Amino acid sequence: MSGSPKYQTVSSGEIRRRQAEQARKRREEQRKEKERQRLAAALERARALALSRAEDVAERVAALSREAATAGLAGDQAAENRLEQARERIRSATDRAAVGAAAGIAEEVERSLVGLRQRIDDHQREQAQERVEAVAAQLTEIPADVRARYDRGGAEECEELLDTARRYAGKAPAKSDARAETAAQAVREHLDKVLARRAEEQARTTAAREAAEEVYHRFAELRADAEQARVPLPDSDGINARLSDMATAVRQGDAGRVLAALPELTGLVDRAEAALDGHIDRVIERRELLNSIIQALPEAGFSVDRNSFVQREDGAMELRAGSTDGQQFAVLLRDGAGNATEVLYSTDTMHEAVAAGTGKAGECGSLLSVINRLSERTRSEGFEPGTVQWDDEDGDQPPPAAHAHSARPGVRGRTAG
Repeated sequence: MSGSPKYQTVSSGEIRRRQAEQARKRREEQRKEKERQRLAAALERARALALSRAEDVAERVAALSREAATAGLAGDQAAENRLEQARERIRSATDRAAVGAAAGIAEEVERSLVGLRQRIDDHQREQAQERVEAVAAQLTEIPADVRARYDRGGAEECEELLDTARRYAGKAPAKSDARAETAAQAVREHLDKVLARRAEEQARTTAAREAAEEVYHRFAELRADAEQARVPLPDSDGINARLSDMATAVRQGDAGRVLAALPELTGLVDRAEAALDGHIDRVIERRELLNSIIQALPEAGFSVDRNSFVQREDGAMELRAGSTDGQQFAVLLRDGAGNATEVLYSTDTMHEAVAAGTGKAGECGSLLSVINRLSERTRSEGFEPGTVQWDDEDGDQPPPAAHAHSARPGVRGRTAG
């Protein structure tokens, strides 16, 4: 018999496939549970933020109600009632959509405060100048830089109308009142637009941040799965770089940039997850196959050196064993063609014979006898060993004390010469 390696192919049986599917389902369930926990935490944060915002509006309502009472007007009891209703809905909301809907009531109440301010101003109007300044005071409800950010044109228009009303105040109060009313209308529209645009931007920024956090958490979980399985995570560096860019955009409040980058990044994480799951499945199968070989080696006359076990970064596994007569036996499990597991066997005596150019059929037969025993054991545990093949051109040898002839059954069983 020639010294060229022989190999065979081993694939998972139905039992192994079901076990792999169950393992995959467990991982999916664990991920879903973590997602549920994140959603619950996000709901709590949304509630706290909405309640804080509602409390701010409530303070403004109370302040305006006190001012109305001083002017001899009734406060806005309807606004107070609606705010209390909004707070109750926020507390009882079961999802973020419900929180947003309830928070919208507070936003509506906030916008209605402009009307309450107008009623107070109308009542207090004794002089045109007071009316103008009261209208101008409405703008102070929101900082000037915020108003300019969300409606610069409206802010400039309001200032121009107020200046015109002030000029008429000392000369023609009646005309000043009309101009003050025009300014007041512009102020109401301006503030309404600012509040609406600010709420829209905040919602967009929140959505972008939460979407970015979800992708980050998914990637972190995949990285943890890869570390636990001791296998590389595909495209880890590329995804890390994109996550870093996205984190910068989130810090800068650039929701558009975040949302634009999400589809590609999500696709990368999806592909990494699929590749990792396949890799983990193969590693699990490889460990089980190696364990089956370990259990069979004593029957073939070899004692396993458990301290020799090594799992490479690519998921390949190496192990050595020795016989009572001093012969060293080594096995290497790795990915073969079509993601099948390839098992490379070697013994030191066969390697020495091949190196000296004196390889004999008896030596091949001795190794094949061991391989057949191991194949019988792995077959009894649900694996399907293929035909042993010989290959003396394989550069990836197993790790015995001295390199030797090798055979890889398994996914592909082969001996190297």
